[in-house]
Amino acid sequence: MYIYCLSVYVKTGDHVKLHATEKNLSKVGFFARKNTSELIDFFLKKICEHLITDGFECVVQNEYKCYVLTVNNHYYSLVSDNEVPKTMAYNICRSLSMKSIDELDLKKEITQDLSKSKISILREDIEKVQKIMEKNIELILTREEKLDDLIKKSDELSESSKMFYRKAEKLNSCCILL
Repeated sequence: MYIYCLSVYVKTGDHVKLHATEKNLSKVGFFARKNTSELIDFFLKKICEHLITDGFECVVQNEYKCYVLTVNNHYYSLVSDNEVPKTMAYNICRSLSMKSIDELDLKKEITQDLSKSKISILREDIEKVQKIMEKNIELILTREEKLDDLIKKSDELSESSKMFYRKAEKLNSCCILL
């Protein structure tokens, strides 16, 4: 999982203007960084220009995923590799949107959010496993109750068969020829 860019765009009238951006292109080759940076800026600006309503959108371009959260003519965007899940990208963009646009420190956010997101992914996985285990325990308890009922019915049937055998013995005792 890798985040290449966090950006904030603001729409004024018909124009979309870059307000703040932070890129982490260390995974990109040295000579390709400038072109990659320009490509990211171009795609994000075009995506923001075409978004009309508030919401969360994802655009895939080759090995890049561009996520954009639109809130009141502000566009909070994240560019990542294909491994970053949509929920994680949404949470990062949402956390950016909750802060004042002038107080954003994207350099800090780009390094912290990925580690926070890994922790949140682990927490989500733990919660899923916990729910599965709770369900398994419930199933085991209901199975135990059913087995107890089955054992009780088996004992009752055994007693009934013993009583039947005794009555049959009594009835047949008169019919024995000497």
